[in-house]
Amino acid sequence: NGFTFRLLKNTYYDGAMTASNGLLTINGTWSCNSDYSKLVINLPTSIPAFSFINREWKFTKKAVPVMELAPWGTTEPDILHMERL
Repeated sequence: NGFTFRLLKNTYYDGAMTASNGLLTINGTWSCNSDYSKLVINLPTSIPAFSFINREWKFTKKAVPVMELAPWGTTEPDILHMERL
C-alpha cells in the first residue's frame, strides 16, 4: 500500500518508470518478454524501501484495472497488485 508506479513506454517491451512511496520518488526502468508473462523492474538497489519491487515478476492475473504479479522463479507467497489509475 502507498506505492505509486508510473511505467512509460519506449517500445511495447520496455521503458522508463518512476516509483514513489509518498516520501521518495525514484527513477528506474521496466521490461517484459515477448508474451508479456514476465515483468522486470529495475530500480536503484541502494534504497531499501523499494527493494521488494526491484525484481522479476510473473503475471498471475492480467485483468484491468488490477493486475496481479508474483515473484518470478520462486514459490514465495508474496503478491503484488498493480492498479491502473
